[in-house]
Amino acid sequence: MRRIKHFILNGVVIVSTILLVTDIQFAMDEDSEEKESKTELAPASNPLQPATFPLEPLANRWRLLDAYGVEVPRYSIIDPYNQNPLKGDFPIMGRNTFMVLTGIYNPAGVFNSQDNIDAAFNNKFVTEIEFFHGTTVFRPKTWSIKAAGEGFFNRGNVDNEDFGLKQLFGEIKLFETDPFFDFGSIRGGIQFFKSDFNGFVFQDFNLGAQFFGELNENRYRYALAYFSQREKDNGFVTFDELNQDVVVANWVAEDIISPGFINEFSIHYNRDRQLGDFDLDVLYLGFASDGHWGRIEFNPAFYLAIGSEDFSSVLDTGEILESSSDIRAFFGGVEVAYPEDYFNFRGAVFFASGDSDPNDDTNNGFDSILDNINLFGGNTSFLIGGGAFGTRNNSFIPSFRPLGTRSNFVNPGMLFGNLGLDMIFTPKLFFESNVNYFQFLTSDVLPTDSKSVGFEVNGAFAYRIDLNENLVFKVGGNIFFPQDGAVQNGVSPFLADKDVILTGNLTLVALF
Repeated sequence: MRRIKHFILNGVVIVSTILLVTDIQFAMDEDSEEKESKTELAPASNPLQPATFPLEPLANRWRLLDAYGVEVPRYSIIDPYNQNPLKGDFPIMGRNTFMVLTGIYNPAGVFNSQDNIDAAFNNKFVTEIEFFHGTTVFRPKTWSIKAAGEGFFNRGNVDNEDFGLKQLFGEIKLFETDPFFDFGSIRGGIQFFKSDFNGFVFQDFNLGAQFFGELNENRYRYALAYFSQREKDNGFVTFDELNQDVVVANWVAEDIISPGFINEFSIHYNRDRQLGDFDLDVLYLGFASDGHWGRIEFNPAFYLAIGSEDFSSVLDTGEILESSSDIRAFFGGVEVAYPEDYFNFRGAVFFASGDSDPNDDTNNGFDSILDNINLFGGNTSFLIGGGAFGTRNNSFIPSFRPLGTRSNFVNPGMLFGNLGLDMIFTPKLFFESNVNYFQFLTSDVLPTDSKSVGFEVNGAFAYRIDLNENLVFKVGGNIFFPQDGAVQNGVSPFLADKDVILTGNLTLVALF
C-alpha cells in the first residue's frame, strides 16, 4: 500500500509540474502573439517598392508562421496528433529544450484449448517521460534524461499485479566530428539495450553504461556497452547485484557489398558468477545483416560461443573438488523475403548446436546471454512465444533454464524452419501468416531418442484504426501439431498427449 501511495503521489507531482510549465509557456506564446498582431505591414508608397515585414523578435521560431497570419493548428495537451508541447513539438524551456510524454495501454486476452489452462486477461500500462535539448531534426540530442515505469494486472491460471521502474538514464553528447553531425554520446543508468538486429544474443532492461555514435556521414554506427546485471522482481530491476557482467561491442556498416545491405559485427562477453562455486566465462563472436540485394531481402546471422565453465568447492574435510569444461557452440541461420506488390513471401532456417555427450569436458549446446526475439509469429506462435519445450518466452533456443538464470550449454540444440506470407489488404489492414517446424538437434541429453517436437500454423490480423500506430487492434491464432519429441521427452508441463493445441489472442495497443 505504501508503494501505491508513493507511486500516486509522484504521478500527481509530475502531472502538476507538466501542466504548470505548459500554462506558463502558453501564456508566453499568447503574449507574443498579441504583440505580433499589433505590428502591421508597412503600406507600400510605390507599387514597385517591396512591402516590409515585422521586425519585432519572436518568442521562438516554432511559432514563426503565426506572425505572418498563416493559420496553424492550435494544440491541446490531450491531442497527440496535432502540435502538442507534451509530444516534443514546442520547447518547454528556452528555444531547444523539449519534453516527450508517452503512454501505452496494452490489454490482451489469451485463449488455449488445453483443459488445464484457463483463459487469461492481461493488462499492461507503460508511462515514459523524456526531457532533451537540441534541434534533433538534423542533429543528435545534446543531452537527455528519461524515466519509464510499467505496471500490469493479469488474471488467469496465475493472478498477478505489480508496477515498477523500467528505465531511468541520462545521456549527453560528447562531440561532433564533421558538418554531417557524426557524433559520440554516452548514456548511463537503467536502460534498454538490444545487441543485434533481432535480439538473438542479448536484449534486456538493466543497469549499465554505453558509448555510442555514428561516423562517415552516418554510414557507420558503433556502440560499446557494459551492464552490471541486477536481480529482477516481476521483470523490474531491484538494484540487488546478480554477480553477472556483460560487455558488448558492435559495429554497424551500411551499404557494404550492395546498396541497402546493412551489416553488423559484434563481440559479447558474459562473466557470470551467480552460482558461487561455478565460474562461467563466454565470448560470443557474431555477424548479422538486415538489408536487401536488389529486390530480395537477405538477413543471415551467425554466432560462435567459446569459453569455459569451472567448478571449485571445498568440502568439510578440507578436500577441494575441481572440474572444468570448455564451451564450443554455434548458432546460425538466414531469413529470405521477396516482396511483390501487396504480398511478402518469406522463408527461414535457423539452427543451434547441441551437446552430444553431457559427461565429457566439452559443452556444445548453444545458449544466449538473454535472447528475446519477435519473429515467425512472435506472441501468436506456440513455439516462439509459449515458453515450452525447454525454451523461454520469445525464444527458440532450448536451453532448459528458467528466465533470469545463468546460461546452460548442455542442451540438445534445435533446428527451426519457417515459411511465411504477409499481405497488405488496405492501408489499415495487414495480415501475417507462418508455418513453423521445430526439432531438437541431438537427443543425448533428452530422456528419449525422439527429436521432432512438431509444427504449427499461425496467423494474425492487425488493424490500424486511424492509419497510424496510435491505436492498433490485433487478433491472431495458432494450431500446433505435437510430435513424439514433444510428448515423450516431457519437456512441456502442459503437454500430455499428441492432441492438436489451439491458441488465440486479442490485443489492443493504445499509444499516446
